[in-house]
Amino acid sequence: MELTGYDFAFAVHVTSLNSITSVARLTMDDYAQVFTSGIEPFVNYEVSGPTEKFIVNYGRRVHHTAFRCVEIEDVFAHLKADGMRFLIELVGGPDDGLHQTFTETFPTTFLVHEYIQRYAGFDGFFTKSNVTELTRATDKQ
Repeated sequence: MELTGYDFAFAVHVTSLNSITSVARLTMDDYAQVFTSGIEPFVNYEVSGPTEKFIVNYGRRVHHTAFRCVEIEDVFAHLKADGMRFLIELVGGPDDGLHQTFTETFPTTFLVHEYIQRYAGFDGFFTKSNVTELTRATDKQ
């Protein structure tokens, strides 16, 4: 990270899913990078967590791009009505500081889209419960 100018901001360990999600930032106002990795390497599909399964299936690459929303409930409802499919319903909410979801993988880009709304000045990328639910949802890929 010293070579890039990014600073480690924080990480969330989800031991039950063998996953660590870390955030690196240039400054509080700049673009951030979010990295998820397995704690232990892939063993098999029955034992390993969603992150290692994703890497075995798709390689080490970008998983998703995130889109900041206003009125995410409306965005979610309209996208669903237009036929977009999701890996998970909306997780979190105003009391958590953020609301977010993941779409299914797009066949043309192999990327998932994340839709996220932050509330009341929430500056993070996820909460422990949100990142656990989102990581678990990637097991559906």
